[in-house]
Amino acid sequence: MKYLVSAYCWIILGIFLLTMLPFCIVFSYIIPMKRLDDFLKKSFRLLLKLMFVKVKVEGIEKLDINKSYVFMPNHVSFFDPVLIDSCIPHFVRALEVEKHFHWPIYGSFSRRMGNIPIDNKNVRESLKSIRKAEDCLNQGTSIVIFPEAARTVDGEVQPFKRLPFLLAQETGKAIVPVGMSGLFTLMPKKSLLLKPTTLKLKIGDIIDEETVKTTDSKILLEITRNEVLRLFEYK
Repeated sequence: MKYLVSAYCWIILGIFLLTMLPFCIVFSYIIPMKRLDDFLKKSFRLLLKLMFVKVKVEGIEKLDINKSYVFMPNHVSFFDPVLIDSCIPHFVRALEVEKHFHWPIYGSFSRRMGNIPIDNKNVRESLKSIRKAEDCLNQGTSIVIFPEAARTVDGEVQPFKRLPFLLAQETGKAIVPVGMSGLFTLMPKKSLLLKPTTLKLKIGDIIDEETVKTTDSKILLEITRNEVLRLFEYK
């Protein structure tokens, strides 16, 4: 039965990728990006429902819709952006691994949505991406950046990189720790088996602008990681 359920989920996901993503690419030239993002949020929520995936959200009331933030979630699977965009009310763009932008359809979609490619293996190119993210934040657009830099291979939260915290300090924006659970069960990194489950997204205690600006980046990293660990439920 689990293989039939997984096959069904892959069919639904395939239909979504082959219809909704090209639709968004085309209409990104016509519709203002924030209006298109509202449509995309609803589409992501529908996708999860069709895949029998339940979603529980905690802490959204902590966010000010009129402020921009640096959201820092743990990084689990391909479905991370789907969960984040479907739950967070803000218009957000993401720093995303550069190789994703070469994938058919998805790469064009991600670029048109305004996501920023980052090459984690090239410091100079990474700094260029950070500068682009700074521009977004300074223009009032929130940024999602995964401080682990790569997806977990065992379901646990991995060590954080320092660069995202330098970004927050450069712009003086508050950091929002985000703990996501259930995604490793839904789709582990080294498995093609999709297992519908309950996903949880928890917004932690926001690290305000003053703390971000006045705290050493290494200490800021530890504060944020400890908060993500507090929010995180294994698998």
